[in-house]
Formats: sequence, structure tokens, C-alpha cells
Amino acid sequence: MPCLLESARRLAYQCVHRGDSVGVKPFVTSDYMTLVVGVNAQMRGVLKRAADLTVSEYRVLATLLRIGSDATPGELATLLKLSVTSITETTAALVTHGYLERRRGVQDRRLVHLVLTPSGSEALISADAALSRDRGRHRTAQFHTAR
Repeated sequence: MPCLLESARRLAYQCVHRGDSVGVKPFVTSDYMTLVVGVNAQMRGVLKRAADLTVSEYRVLATLLRIGSDATPGELATLLKLSVTSITETTAALVTHGYLERRRGVQDRRLVHLVLTPSGSEALISADAALSRDRGRHRTAQFHTAR
């Protein structure tokens, strides 16, 4: 689902920024924006019900799992293309839920490293399973309506 969401966002961004210069009509752009909004809303609902996560929180947890180590807020902001302020707000909520821990750097105590906790991994697994089930349900519905 995150891949679909990113693809839709990228496509919508290209349509908006190319405009009519390459023959993209305005209604096409609005169709893609509608797709992005719909996918995002669907994903928000599934994540909230499955693991009480926002999309941003899910992306942070998934990124930490993907890189396989801890990361600083600045590193996460770069990887996720978000502001450090957004990352700080998002990670504060994850720390409150017990999904992340903040650890001071060993060599430089000024640095804060964010570490995925076992309960954060469990929340991510629950969220991924719910997203997979939801995606499967939509594929089945598409198959039955296409007949």
C-alpha cells in the first residue's frame, strides 16, 4: 500500500507540475488527486483500526525497520523527505506509545538516536497485515465487478 500511495503521489505531482505543456488535461490531474486522497484516506483508516497509527507514524516505523538500525531525527527526515519538526512530532507520539525509544549517542551525547522497540515491531507487523488484508479485499472486489 505505501508503494501505491507513493506512486499515486508521484504521478499527481508530475501532472500538476507539467500541466498542459505535455498535453495533460486539468481533469486528469484532478482524477489523480482524487486517487491520492482516496488511497490516503483508506490507508489512514486501516492503520488507525489495526495499530492506532497515523500514516506518518507508520512510515517512520517502516523506515527504521527497513534500514535495520537506529537513526537520528535528521536522518529520518532526509529519508522520508519531511521536515525535522514533523519527524520530532511524529516520533514523540511513537515514544509515548512505547513504539520507539530515544537513546543518546555513545560518542556524542548531544545526538539522539531513535530505536524501534519490540512493541513497535509488533505494531508494524499488525499494520502491514491489515494493509495486506485490505489490499486483498479490494482486489477481490475489483475481480467480481470486472466479470
